[in-house]
Amino acid sequence: MMIFAQEPYTSIPYVVEKLAHEHFEEAGIWQKTFKLNVNMKTYMNDKVRLFTMATEQDEIVAYAVFFVLDHHHMSGVEFAMNDALYMKEEYRKEYSADFLKFIESQLDVDVIQYSMNYTNAHGNFMRFHGYVPNEIVYHKVLV
Repeated sequence: MMIFAQEPYTSIPYVVEKLAHEHFEEAGIWQKTFKLNVNMKTYMNDKVRLFTMATEQDEIVAYAVFFVLDHHHMSGVEFAMNDALYMKEEYRKEYSADFLKFIESQLDVDVIQYSMNYTNAHGNFMRFHGYVPNEIVYHKVLV
């Protein structure tokens, strides 16, 4: 049995310590160019929503971070914009849908937006759960 929770944003440093490096190494395209150096100040505000999934032994095995904002193009429409989503691989097949549903049940917003690594976008899974692709983001490293 897994324990799903919405945590206070002040718990982010603890969660980052537990899972962010593993997440960065697996999902990022940046690890050959940059080092993970999380700017904690960005996350220390009441617009941040943190969700975790833990085992019965209190091991955090998944997390998701969102910024909840009034959309900058559609005033009055509240968006939850995903900043990070990670689950240890051995739990994904069995618990991904449950974690997604839990997050949806806790976010009191008009729209939930996930940003995912292009190589791991999980398109079929997300479409099955009612999400539609919306934008493509391009990056160019200048250093």
